[in-house]
Amino acid sequence: MEQLQQFDRLVERECWKEIIKCVSKHWENGVLMMVLGQGIKLFFPCFAFFVGDKPQQRRQASLKEGNCLHSCSYCTYSYRDGVYNPRIHVRRNFEDVRIRCVQSEKAITKLNNRERLSSEELSNLKYLREQNIHPYTNPLFDAPMGYNNNLFVATPPDTLHLFCAGLMKSLTKAIVSIVHNVTTKNKAFSHSKGLFDFRRVLSKPWAVPGPLWVEVMIFRRRGSGSP
Repeated sequence: MEQLQQFDRLVERECWKEIIKCVSKHWENGVLMMVLGQGIKLFFPCFAFFVGDKPQQRRQASLKEGNCLHSCSYCTYSYRDGVYNPRIHVRRNFEDVRIRCVQSEKAITKLNNRERLSSEELSNLKYLREQNIHPYTNPLFDAPMGYNNNLFVATPPDTLHLFCAGLMKSLTKAIVSIVHNVTTKNKAFSHSKGLFDFRRVLSKPWAVPGPLWVEVMIFRRRGSGSP
């Protein structure tokens, strides 16, 4: 099982190498793109942050998945410590981790060749294991991240779920605002034909004519989380 997981990580790493190679080329030389109303502009693309669910987010940050002692991809917080303390749970040192991962990958190669490891190499492997960090180099270590950014800053915990939650909250507010505005105008022009009280429609959809009733029911089911 461990060999299959290692093979999976190696294949994924090769794919990321090709992606980063393409982005790095444009980061160094720039790419011309058309901007609406402004003409052609020169852009230098980079990796701002990675959006994914929790297991994949940790994997891209070279962190092990599952129940880990240090589960945060941003700092060294441990669930055993209880309350978060910024003095103790400092940010992960990106440069130190990158150097350690390069050294550990060389050590693993020596192990595969049945060579003996030094005490420093064994200590480094132990440290990475305790910090729940995969002991091999990550292509994203050398990816263009822009100013004052690195792999751990670009992979905050559970970004995808937070992003979706914020998007749905904003979408819900927008829909409620539209319904409120339409209902207000409906009251002002109650004598006009074809205008419905949307609050009444949403509360009693069976009182609405056929096609509109179907649309309202679809809206209600989707809004309530039903398929």
